[in-house]
Amino acid sequence: MCRSRFVALYFAVLVLLLSGCTPLSERVAQRPLNSLAASRLSSQLQISRARYELQLSTRVDPSTFSVLKRYGPEIQACAERYGLDWRLILAVIRTESSFSTSAISPRGAYGLMQIMPPTGAELARTLDLLDIRDPLNNIQGGVYYLSWLNNQFRTSPPGDRLKLALAAYNAGIGRVYDAQELTKFFRGNPNRWNSVRYSLALLGSDQFELHSVVWNEGRPRCGVFDNPGETLASVDKVLDSYGYYQKILD
Repeated sequence: MCRSRFVALYFAVLVLLLSGCTPLSERVAQRPLNSLAASRLSSQLQISRARYELQLSTRVDPSTFSVLKRYGPEIQACAERYGLDWRLILAVIRTESSFSTSAISPRGAYGLMQIMPPTGAELARTLDLLDIRDPLNNIQGGVYYLSWLNNQFRTSPPGDRLKLALAAYNAGIGRVYDAQELTKFFRGNPNRWNSVRYSLALLGSDQFELHSVVWNEGRPRCGVFDNPGETLASVDKVLDSYGYYQKILD
């Protein structure tokens, strides 16, 4: 069995077991497993998990291995549920929190997915999550939010769409909308990342003369944005890590 099929099978079996399902019982006329069959299945799962973890530990760095060992099935399940590549989610976690469940940014974003408090409160209501700071809830909330952002840029080509969504995840979707509006002012294509990337750098307070021409209020709708470099670097880091994980976790 190739490595990709083995990894997919491992995750599928583990997720089903964690959710209370028993795949083998569905294949045998819906009969419950007897104690011997259940013991054998458990033993097989333990062997498969040990073999998978051994192979995984030789391919990824310790921090990546640690978060995959602890939250791998949940990351994959959430990514599949919301239509994203689980390796992309891993790259976002690596970039946003360096795999730390207790990470808190200077602006107050928290958890593996670095969710801002107002966004976290909205996600908790939308997804009916009791505590968005819980690592598993944080993962679900962050994956859902990234998927939602990705859907807001449906008119963009797939590659540009992802980059716009990642920028919005880091800086807020309003900042990206302002950059798109500025791109239109310059007669650029607001659906292409390279054009919007340039415009993000023009949202700072040092561009007040430009802002007064573009917006009647004299400033971007979400206010000036003086640290676009952080967002641009975040997008690049996520994409670099995503490419890395695509190569070693295929």
